[in-house]
Amino acid sequence: MDVYLQTMEKRGIKGLFIIVFGLIWVSSSYGWGTYGHTSVTKSAIDNLPYNMRTTFTPYQQWLVDTSTDAGVRTGWAPNESYFHYIDADSNAGCTWPFDCLPRDYSTYLSQYGVSNGVNPYIVNQLTYQLETAYRDWSLSPTASRMTTIMYCMSRLSHYAADLNIPLHLTEDYNPNGVHSRYESTMLNNYHPLVISQSDSGMIYKADIMAYCFSRISARYPYYHVIAQADTTAQALDSSYGTTYYNSLWAQTRSFTTTMLNEAALDVSSLWYTAWINAGLSAVPVELSEFTAETDPIWEDKSLLQPISK
Repeated sequence: MDVYLQTMEKRGIKGLFIIVFGLIWVSSSYGWGTYGHTSVTKSAIDNLPYNMRTTFTPYQQWLVDTSTDAGVRTGWAPNESYFHYIDADSNAGCTWPFDCLPRDYSTYLSQYGVSNGVNPYIVNQLTYQLETAYRDWSLSPTASRMTTIMYCMSRLSHYAADLNIPLHLTEDYNPNGVHSRYESTMLNNYHPLVISQSDSGMIYKADIMAYCFSRISARYPYYHVIAQADTTAQALDSSYGTTYYNSLWAQTRSFTTTMLNEAALDVSSLWYTAWINAGLSAVPVELSEFTAETDPIWEDKSLLQPISK
C-alpha cells in the first residue's frame, strides 16, 4: 500500500466512496468545516491593508467559495491529505512544545516522512509560491497570472486555518469521534463570530516557520480540553442531540472563537507577507480580469518537493 493510501486509511477513509458522501465527509474532516473556513477567509480579506484590500475585494466571494476546496481534494488528489495536519506528538522523543521538530523541510521528510503530516512546511512553501505569483503578476498583470494568485491565496487560507485547529496537531486526532462534531457540526450550528480586525493583529511574518511552530505549541494543549469537553457533553446526551452540542459549545466557545479570529489574522498576515516580499508594498496595482473554472496549476504539481529560495 502506498504512503498516501496508508494515511487515508489511518484517517478513517477506507474503501470506495459514494461520490456525494465522500465529498461531504472529506470536506468536513480536513478543517474547520464550511462555516469556519469561509468565515476565516472572508475576514482575512477585510483585514488586509488598503492597497491589497482594494485589489482583492472584487474576488472575495470566489475566495470564500473555494476556501473549502482543499478539504474536498483529499478525496481524490494524491498527497493532499498530508497538507492539512501534523502529528506533532507522534515523533519519537519530541514532546510539547515540540521545539525539537526540524524546521527544515528536507530534514523533517528524511526523519519522519510524509505520513505524520506536513502542514507547517506546506504553509511556509505556499507563502513563498504566493510571493512568486504576486511578483510575476506585478510584472505582467494577466488573467492567467491572477488565476495563479487566487489559487495560492485560497489554499494558503485553508492550510493556515488548519494550523489553528488543535485536533490537526495530534496523532489522537479523533478521540471518541469528536473531530467532525467539534470542527464542523458545532460551528455550523452556532456560528461563532469571526470579525474584521484590520486595525490590529495583522503583522508581517519575517520567519514563517517560527510562526507555524509557535501556533502548534499554543494550539496543541487544547486538544485535551476538547476531548474532555466531549466526554462531559456525552455524559449529558449520548445521542449527540441539542443537549450535547449546547454543552460542547458552552465549554469550548471562548477559545474556539479566539482561534478562529486569530486564524483570520494569520491568513491576512501570510498573504501580506508574500505581498511585501514580492516588493509590492508601495506599488499601485492595476486590476486584471480573473476567471477560473478548473484547478490547472495544481493538477500535476506536488508541494512535497522542498523549495529553496
